[in-house]
Amino acid sequence: MARPVKTLTHAGEDWQAILTGGCTSCEDYSIGVLFVAKTTDREAFGRLRGIPPERFDHAPVDQLREALIAALSADDD
Repeated sequence: MARPVKTLTHAGEDWQAILTGGCTSCEDYSIGVLFVAKTTDREAFGRLRGIPPERFDHAPVDQLREALIAALSADDD
């Protein structure tokens, strides 16, 4: 089964956000997301909080972008 993927743009580059897993028993859901830049293949791992793993495909792009920015700055907490 394919992992859910969403596409977003940040700083002029298209990124794919790929669900890597999540904590379904946590009160404040935490989803692991691998971000991959389509052009440069740059990668960053971040956390998307407050979204259950099964709702990843409905995650707001702004929230994904915030998780990407935090991952790129190595401050994904």
